[in-house]
Amino acid sequence: MSSTTKFNFIYASIALVLWGFVALSPKMVLAQDTYKPGQWEDLLDEGKLEQNWTRVSSSKFPTKGWHLKDGILTLEPGRKGRDIMTRKSYENFELEFEFKLSDSANTGIKYLVTELRDQKGKLSWNGPEYQLIDDDKHASVAGGKSPETSTASLYLLYVPEGKTFLGAGAWNKGRIIVRANMVEHWLNGVRVLHYDRSSADFRERVASTKFKQYENYGETKSGRVLLQDHNDGAQFRNVRIRTLEREVVQRGKMTYTPAEDLTLVGKIKPTPKLFQRVDTLKYADLPANVKKRVVHSAGLAISFVTNSTQITAKWCTMGTTTSATMTRVAYRGMDLYIKKNGKWVYAGVARPRSGEECAATTIARYMDDSEKECLLYLPLYNEATSVSIGVENDAYIRAGEQPFKKRVLIYGSSIVQGAAASRPGMAYPARLSRSTGLNFLNLGMGASAKMEKPVVDMIGEMEADAYILDCVPNSTPEEITERTEYLVRTIREKHPDAPIIIMQSLFRESGSFNLRTRAKVQQQNENILKEFEKLKQSGVEKLYFIPSDEFMGDDHEGSVDGTHPTDLGFDRMLRVIEPRIMKILEENGVTG
Repeated sequence: MSSTTKFNFIYASIALVLWGFVALSPKMVLAQDTYKPGQWEDLLDEGKLEQNWTRVSSSKFPTKGWHLKDGILTLEPGRKGRDIMTRKSYENFELEFEFKLSDSANTGIKYLVTELRDQKGKLSWNGPEYQLIDDDKHASVAGGKSPETSTASLYLLYVPEGKTFLGAGAWNKGRIIVRANMVEHWLNGVRVLHYDRSSADFRERVASTKFKQYENYGETKSGRVLLQDHNDGAQFRNVRIRTLEREVVQRGKMTYTPAEDLTLVGKIKPTPKLFQRVDTLKYADLPANVKKRVVHSAGLAISFVTNSTQITAKWCTMGTTTSATMTRVAYRGMDLYIKKNGKWVYAGVARPRSGEECAATTIARYMDDSEKECLLYLPLYNEATSVSIGVENDAYIRAGEQPFKKRVLIYGSSIVQGAAASRPGMAYPARLSRSTGLNFLNLGMGASAKMEKPVVDMIGEMEADAYILDCVPNSTPEEITERTEYLVRTIREKHPDAPIIIMQSLFRESGSFNLRTRAKVQQQNENILKEFEKLKQSGVEKLYFIPSDEFMGDDHEGSVDGTHPTDLGFDRMLRVIEPRIMKILEENGVTG
């Protein structure tokens, strides 16, 4: 063998080994191994119910206990029908379902179900379980007990994070995605957990539970879907499944992953349209201006992990409007942050196209191929209608963790929403999240934060560990006097232990010469202080106040138009309010 031939042989061998190592690594889903979704299969097709499902350990569908009518599969209490499972097995798949539990109910959906033999030699149908339980009333989980057995958990093994469970008696939407060894649980539009079922971590968790009696529990290549009859009533609808077929794509191009398959950060409540902040159909009595603002994607970000040396994006917005006082990037574009040495660092922007709703652009390039934890912030003053992130075909991308802990809701004006930051990630709630590790939720609504009763009632339904009220700039002095008490008392009634922080209005720099503006801001701030003092005197606890002491300095160079802070103005503002906010939150146990 010639030296040249030997070199080529060795090179090819090394390349093959390296390729095999990358392709088989259980920690990642490679862009080469993309998954093409098939057609949805309706598992509750009334004409095919018995073709789709069978009773466990039987060849027939149960004659009692389970009933399908008008597209709703009802499980009667009393364990009359026993467990049912699909006749077909699935390998790579996406399962969607809606469920409604009776009070205190406990049931679950198992997947990748096969006959497993325990240590005594007994065979039984078993597999990983997406737990369904009344988190509020079932004795085993009420009050936050046993989160590893709460709704959307991988039963006994993994705890769901960042979830919103709408409770028993309400329809909730679940989703399970299996791509080879990588599994995801979703609840009401939010990915709440993911795990690698071939990992040492998964096996160690299994070994500490009753599932250790089964060999290779949860690691079968394919299996059936099983609905449990756990003696309690439940209903299911819109249960559908589609296979995900692996396909190999050519190198040298970008592979795009829709945001729906990644992790959405900053979501306040589930919405039918993923990138809206509030479901305006549910809250139909909101003022028109409020409805217009709360569908904007301000404060939302996509969390993902990749080793790509280049990151691109394709996205669309609802309309092409921009602002005279904001950059197009802030208004309709996006910006990317990558964690470096434990800190979030700006990495690039996605610039929208003038006059066009959709755009595609490179955000960052010529990076190294190390694993990168990324956050892509969505537009501040427009609704994103679709977002996909591109990475190189020889790289991987997967959903990231929820990077921030707890939930701190900020209700306020255009300043909260982000005007006039230079880009989405520079809005002050986003900056607070990155600097503190807490999840500051952006409920800014430009020119529309006026404490109207429908808005207040909606806020009362929003779960959070703390509430910051930065709505003084939009409310007239009279509205502040008339409406503040109802806002504070509503939050306190619904959330008795959550701290409430009231902020005065920043000084409008146009008030340096405009006497009318100066007088209005002064009256707003005087009135909000009076309302705060009245509420404190009446016994409202955990109520705090942050005065507007030089929020933006005293040189009047912190705004773009005399009102809305620039990045400089927001920086000055945060230097004042962040330590005060964090002191209050820490005193109340709201920490990362």
